[in-house]
Amino acid sequence: MRAMTVPANALRGTVTAPPEVAGVFPVGDAACVTDPMYGRGLSLALAHAFRLAELLDGTPEVGGARAAGAARIAEELLRPWYEQTVADTSARTALWRARAAGTEPAVPPVAPVPGRPQLAAVAAAATVDAVVWRGLTRMLMTLDTPAAVFDDPGFRERVAAAAGAARPAGPPPPSRAELVAALSRTATAVAAATGTEGG
Repeated sequence: MRAMTVPANALRGTVTAPPEVAGVFPVGDAACVTDPMYGRGLSLALAHAFRLAELLDGTPEVGGARAAGAARIAEELLRPWYEQTVADTSARTALWRARAAGTEPAVPPVAPVPGRPQLAAVAAAATVDAVVWRGLTRMLMTLDTPAAVFDDPGFRERVAAAAGAARPAGPPPPSRAELVAALSRTATAVAAATGTEGG
């Protein structure tokens, strides 16, 4: 069993200066790292690679034009996802830390675009509004950009309208103590089954 690390969100591919090695450009995680909690790395890497391939095919000469084109591609493709992920990661981290401490987050989360609903508000609305759920799912699956979904006036209206709606009844989520206890029991059972107890 291996723990998944959470590297810092980073955007490097928008540098406009010619690369140190002529004709070599960053792609995938070398160009942009987004929180792996959202599982966008491979999708963005493939989209980025295909766009870079088109650029290199259409601009065969090594030089400033290629560097500028590569930076433009990264800016258009990667920056929106990077900025949305930075905001979502910050909000989630603040919430987790506050819950672990038994408090409320001290600072309200900041949206990457003024007026854009927070991911938590969209997720809550998605439990009672199928249109919001569809938009959220398409964004989470990297089928539509955050701007295409979250900045649509009709979508924002539906999220706001769902704010006071009653949520579907269901079992409450486990408390932190219950979750830690369940994980401990699972770790003990896995260790016993694999013969790694005490190792």
